[in-house]
Amino acid sequence: MRVTSSWVEVKKEWARLGNIEFRATRNLNKVLTKGFALTTGAVHVKSGALKASGTKGSVYVGDKWFGEIKYGSGADLGVSAPVTYAIYEKARDQSHDFFSPLKALHHDYVEAILKSL
Repeated sequence: MRVTSSWVEVKKEWARLGNIEFRATRNLNKVLTKGFALTTGAVHVKSGALKASGTKGSVYVGDKWFGEIKYGSGADLGVSAPVTYAIYEKARDQSHDFFSPLKALHHDYVEAILKSL
């Protein structure tokens, strides 16, 4: 009996798997961007400073992806800056919790990971 095997398909799969970090980062960043848009839409606007203080960013360290959405800054935004009241605005009541839309994205993050495989 003779068995012949080609490593071509195995090498293709290794290459595909080796690209998971890039795909996962790209897919997770898409969800992070969606979350940023949702939170920006949920921020109550008086002067515009709180909304303008919003930032998002991510980093992939080792085998972990970290995404962050922040509001409030010491930077001069030119309206009513520095925006140090973001945490108090969020805590006022449920209607002012501009992070609450993020709860709906759990499934999106799971899907982003699964798409990366």
